[in-house]
Amino acid sequence: MNRRQLVVSYGVGLLMLALALAYFVAPELIEQLYGVAVPEQGKYSMHYAVGVRDLFYGLLILTLTLLKQQRSLSIAIGLGMVLPLGDATIVLFYEKAGLLRALPHLGGVVMLLVVFLYLKK
Repeated sequence: MNRRQLVVSYGVGLLMLALALAYFVAPELIEQLYGVAVPEQGKYSMHYAVGVRDLFYGLLILTLTLLKQQRSLSIAIGLGMVLPLGDATIVLFYEKAGLLRALPHLGGVVMLLVVFLYLKK
């Protein structure tokens, strides 16, 4: 892996850790930004579950980057596109929050696709 690929990969991992932290410490903000409503205010168990998911994914990306496992990292990032794509689908069709609220998730799909293609070089 070249230096730029390492920097990009570390950036993805750190971004996922930041998202996980946001889900844990500011679930109300995440709810507003990402379009997933909670039936009862103060019941954020689903937000915490997503935070754990993002924590795991961020740690996986950082670990594979640290070990310079470019092929495994590329596969993990490529498969990781399922996460924001699933989130966008839920927001659009289940929450009916509209395209504006799905855009951050769709942006995540595009970001992961670009990083996947960049690492595949």
